[in-house]
Amino acid sequence: MNVIELIHLNQTNKSSIGVVFLNGEFQMFSIEDPQRDTKIPKITGIPDGVYPVGLREAESDMTIHYRNKYPWFKYHIWVKEVPDFEWVYFHIGNWVKNSDGCVLSGDGVMSNIPDEGKTINSTDAFKRFYQKLYPLLEAGEETILIVKTIDLVGALC
Repeated sequence: MNVIELIHLNQTNKSSIGVVFLNGEFQMFSIEDPQRDTKIPKITGIPDGVYPVGLREAESDMTIHYRNKYPWFKYHIWVKEVPDFEWVYFHIGNWVKNSDGCVLSGDGVMSNIPDEGKTINSTDAFKRFYQKLYPLLEAGEETILIVKTIDLVGALC
């Protein structure tokens, strides 16, 4: 079984900044909408928990857009069974406004932007993650995502 870990390290009222590991190996930084007690469509991050991951083999507008732009892209990596969410993906984007409840990739993050944050080199990070994880999913290997939040600021004080 493959295990993706998404660890939220810094949460503000506008974003969650985190890190992503695949089978214990660091892959990338992430940015999402913040977690909320009550789901608000397109502006709520994935709650802590364990979720199956697979491929969404559908010809959505976003899939076609990605294929036209990136020749290596086939289908989206899909985080399934997230309560009150539909079609949660790992994808490219630099600002939390690009998220719509999905996980954005980055080689780094800038957290000094008031309450928001920004990913750096999102496309490069996504491509590496995609090219490492996609063959495992395509081969039918069971994969889960574990999402957890760590109060990094509280832990350092």
